[in-house]
Amino acid sequence: MYSFLLFAFSADRSSTLSSLPLGFSLYISTSILMTQESAVLCYHDTHYTPDTIPEAVNISCPFTGHYVTYIVHRSSQSPPGYSKYAIAALCEVEVYGKNSN
Repeated sequence: MYSFLLFAFSADRSSTLSSLPLGFSLYISTSILMTQESAVLCYHDTHYTPDTIPEAVNISCPFTGHYVTYIVHRSSQSPPGYSKYAIAALCEVEVYGKNSN
């Protein structure tokens, strides 16, 4: 099974909203509790900037699971341009699956 994920962000470049999702991570897991045994990192953003992040990001993930976890982590080591706030400001999330049978 492959998961195809679509995350839609705000396209308002005139505000700080475009810097909120920078550096986000997506995990696929088989349990609501994220443990090393149940979760796997599917995607980690390391290249978008407030000027380049698209309105929608399509991510193909070759892992199976029941839960998708979206994480925005902030620290004093966050790159320039990142919002200092870890806020999930998503407009839309779509998750698709495909059986391998």
